[in-house]
Amino acid sequence: MGRFDQALRCGARLLEGELMPAGLNDIYNQLGQLTATMNAVSKHLEQQDRNSASSRANMHRRLDEVVHRVGTLESDMAAVKDDTADVKDVTDEVRQWKQRGLGALGVIGIAGTVLGGAVVWFFSQILEYIRG
Repeated sequence: MGRFDQALRCGARLLEGELMPAGLNDIYNQLGQLTATMNAVSKHLEQQDRNSASSRANMHRRLDEVVHRVGTLESDMAAVKDDTADVKDVTDEVRQWKQRGLGALGVIGIAGTVLGGAVVWFFSQILEYIRG
């Protein structure tokens, strides 16, 4: 066994290149420092866990809100699609009425022209009969 191994087994420490036996007070002091460090690390980890849990809870709440909003949007979009289909039916009916109206106006225009021509011809015949 080497000198360094013996020192480690006996609780000695290395100072400035020499091995010196460690006193019980030094060992207790180092154990106290180690315990304090471990307690600080433990407290820090607990705080990080609380912060993480709070952050995760907030994230889940926001995700639930997004899911609710998406569900609402989907139902609204379905209603809009139904309304749009109804509007399309009405628009098609109005186009048909417009086409029928234009057709009726065309027929009335042609009939009016024929009637006007017939009236002019009739009066011209009457004038010829009167003139002689």
